[in-house]
Amino acid sequence: MKKTLAALFALICVAGGANAALVSPNKNTGNTTIVAQAADDLSLLEGIHAGHYSYKYADTSIYTTKFTLLTFKEESPADGKKAETKSSWTDASTGNEYAIYSEVITDLNKTVVDTQYCIGIKKAKNTILDAKMNSAVDLSELDGFIPSDTKLPTTLVSDLKGQGVKYIADSAFANSYLKTVDLTGVEYIGKNAFNKCAYITEIEIPKTVKFVGEGVFSGSGLKKLTVNNDMPVIPKSFCSETALTEVTFAHPEYIREIGVSAFAKTPLSAPIFNQWYGKDVSNYETLYVDDSAY
Repeated sequence: MKKTLAALFALICVAGGANAALVSPNKNTGNTTIVAQAADDLSLLEGIHAGHYSYKYADTSIYTTKFTLLTFKEESPADGKKAETKSSWTDASTGNEYAIYSEVITDLNKTVVDTQYCIGIKKAKNTILDAKMNSAVDLSELDGFIPSDTKLPTTLVSDLKGQGVKYIADSAFANSYLKTVDLTGVEYIGKNAFNKCAYITEIEIPKTVKFVGEGVFSGSGLKKLTVNNDMPVIPKSFCSETALTEVTFAHPEYIREIGVSAFAKTPLSAPIFNQWYGKDVSNYETLYVDDSAY
């Protein structure tokens, strides 16, 4: 594997072989200390910048986000007929499959701290070339339908009318011909959402994105990535096996952990640490670099 690595980056990779590397900026000197530490011993306490996150639950080492596909049933079926049920529908104009999801966030104590409902794109049309997420999704397929779960509000469909896609579901665009995507309005991006999208080369994650799942760009043609949202934990296999040569983080000082294989098998050199050079890093988080992150 041919890579040109900065000296700091090389040291971190060596330390990382012991399961994880701890990278700690010295508050007094601004120098960086690197200490090997087993992944099982990593602290899951909030980072020093937690109070500045634009999204309270951004730290995925502390909060778990789970999405569940919701099912709907006819509110008033015809006499003598069984109520029809739907869990997703295909938009005739786009060929994309959509659904409504619940989003439940729990903390380390398994306590539910937040619940939301949103429209998601379940599966994009395989031949899609350009995607925009901020247009209102047509919910007319669910007219006359209410949630099958009686604990949910019967007005859920009408409450979501006029809204665009907030959630890109797991593998929604995987293996598609997608070339460009505008993520404006998107708040959650599921696991492997753009996996193996060979023709997509550049993506910008808006600051409004609250959650990004594992392997979201893995195996794609991605070359340039701009991360404008809060990302304290870079997900596992985030951009692995891509052509990535440039990545920029709006808040590198927030980063606490680089997940397993996050940038593995890429031509990238020092994706995080090159933003440290020549800067006072005393306000940066202690950084854990997991196995084979690069």
